[in-house]
Amino acid sequence: GPEASFEIKELMENNPFIDYVIFGEGEETFKEFLEEIQKTNPNLHKIRGLAYKENNDVIINEGREPIDNLDI
Repeated sequence: GPEASFEIKELMENNPFIDYVIFGEGEETFKEFLEEIQKTNPNLHKIRGLAYKENNDVIINEGREPIDNLDI
């Protein structure tokens, strides 16, 4: 939900079972995440709008621009 877009670091540090958070506009981020996570050596750093844990550190990538016109 929208709560994940605020206080991401605190949310992930206080909930050790959370490994990934997609924040902001999630449509493209989720698609890119699913494609990348299937690779042998995924590069999560390049996915805008994604926060994740790496060696117990919370990494928060740059946010994604709002979608102007979501074609559904």
